Amino acid sequence: MDASGDPSDRPAGDRPRSGLPPIKYQIRQNGAVVRWSPASRLRQCECRSNYYAYPNALVLAVAKEREELADDNAKLEAGVAKLEAEVAQVRATNEKQASRIKELEYDVLEVEDRVDDLCDQLRQARERELKRARKVRGRAEAILNLCDVGLEEDSDEASRFIQGLNVEIQKDLAAAQITAFSEAVEKAQRVESARLQAEVLHSGVAKLGEDRGEMLRVARLQHLAVPTGIAGSQTTTKITAGGNRHIYTYPNEVVLAIVKEWEVLAKDNARLETEVNQLKETIKTQTDRIKELEYDVVEGRERVDDLCAQLGEAQECMIKRAMNVRNRVESILNICDDLLLDVSDETFYIGGEVGVELAQAERSASPAAD
Repeated sequence: MDASGDPSDRPAGDRPRSGLPPIKYQIRQNGAVVRWSPASRLRQCECRSNYYAYPNALVLAVAKEREELADDNAKLEAGVAKLEAEVAQVRATNEKQASRIKELEYDVLEVEDRVDDLCDQLRQARERELKRARKVRGRAEAILNLCDVGLEEDSDEASRFIQGLNVEIQKDLAAAQITAFSEAVEKAQRVESARLQAEVLHSGVAKLGEDRGEMLRVARLQHLAVPTGIAGSQTTTKITAGGNRHIYTYPNEVVLAIVKEWEVLAKDNARLETEVNQLKETIKTQTDRIKELEYDVVEGRERVDDLCAQLGEAQECMIKRAMNVRNRVESILNICDDLLLDVSDETFYIGGEVGVELAQAERSASPAAD
């Protein structure tokens, strides 16, 4: 560009054009203002050395750029407000998930307590069953001993019958004891496996409580490109106006402020995008963990129901077995009573016959003596 403001590479034969009218302004604290004129009502001062003259195209380009930056800032502020709303929603979701995790932990503890109670009940039922079996066995042995003592004086046939009956009773008692012990061992194994699974579930919930941390804020901003070309005390900017490309220089304060604002916005944008990604991953992990805990709670409840059903079946079996043993003992006592009655009748009959024979012998002996 020459001194007249026309481009130096204009075609030959073109009439030279006059330069653009400059707009004179002064740099002050609140920005650039138009140079003093009677209409501005500003008193002239001795700071005329700070007055500069710039072409209209430069000033208009800077004004247009400032308007575009203002629009971009408004859009960014709207985006920030939207992201803040999303962050608030994500925080509310995280709070709900935390409360749900606490409820699941309480349910797991309750299930563990119920499992412990059921294990205690099963152990007590097993002990009662063993005690009752031992007691029944002792009473049966005592009854058999009494029967043996009462029938030792009887005939060999009665003794053989009682011995065979004793053998059968002992076999039945041994079979009943073996069955009871095998069922008790199987129940104890199932209870122990349920206890181990409950302990594993409790340790997983405790680990989840330790891994839980504070949620980060989420924000999303658009990246802004930082202009280049700063050198020395001036900044070179290319501006297209009127179909011609002109190069102008303007103060560094405006450009440096814009560059600084761009850098800050770019850093905030990158940081907020990183926090958004981290929060999404955290929410996904917590959702998966909540599903696993719900499945474990349902499985624990089903296991508790199974244990309750097994306990009820064990109690019913114990009652049936006690009734069967009682009926068998009563039948044994009735058989013993019948045998004793038969033996006493036979003894009385034999004694009567012996008395008759003795009387006849005495009668026959008395005439012979006479």
